[in-house]
Amino acid sequence: MPNWCENSVQIIGKAEDVAGFVRGLKGKRQKFEDTYYIDDQGSYFDEEVYTFSSYVPVPEEVIKIGFSGEYRDRRFREILDEFEVPYKEESTSRYLMSNLQIDREELGKIIISQNKKVPGFDDSYSELVEKMNNYIKDEKKSQEAQDLLKSILFVDDGYHWQVKNWGTKWDPDLIVDEDDIDIMEKNNAGKEVEYVLHFHTAWSPPLEFFKNVSPKFPELLFIVKYVEPGLCFQGEFQIKNGNVLKDEQEEYEREDEDY
Repeated sequence: MPNWCENSVQIIGKAEDVAGFVRGLKGKRQKFEDTYYIDDQGSYFDEEVYTFSSYVPVPEEVIKIGFSGEYRDRRFREILDEFEVPYKEESTSRYLMSNLQIDREELGKIIISQNKKVPGFDDSYSELVEKMNNYIKDEKKSQEAQDLLKSILFVDDGYHWQVKNWGTKWDPDLIVDEDDIDIMEKNNAGKEVEYVLHFHTAWSPPLEFFKNVSPKFPELLFIVKYVEPGLCFQGEFQIKNGNVLKDEQEEYEREDEDY
């Protein structure tokens, strides 16, 4: 389980704009091709929740790859096994889940241009491609393997895509009193209001989400205040119409009651 980051998001703007933003957050959870670990998938993915994907949806190509990328990794190795292509037994996906510190596309360019080792393999990129060409005699399977390898190197799985575009790997645990939103909008029509959302996110605050969503709501000011007591950091982030007005982070002095 992750550490939980505590978030308080102030939304300042006209009542109808604020209400529209909050209502628009509601939608269905994103379901990936490899979402096999949920016991009751029907109810879990059919119910409406407050989700980052409502405004910053996951691309179809990432959905097909899956959240962890393990399906893609497994299929690639199935082809290598079928044609007895020798390789190191290690999960590329798990390696990348824990070690990818730079943009995947940049990593792919470096691996190919500098002929570095492919994550999870002892082989450099050219060595692995040469092995595949020598062992895989089925043209269709050979092309699939080549495509999978490039996908592994260049296309994010759901985990990395969401961290990159939301700032956190999962949706928030946000609960909103919808009657309160209706009353706020009705009683303050045309007036500027401040509405606060409180929720937790995994490991870090969803700053990338607000960077992506802010230009869609140019009249709204978003102020994100966050505390991550486990890793001992806290900060404040302000953005309006895509322009970052404040982005400060400092050490959080943990107290005994935090645990």
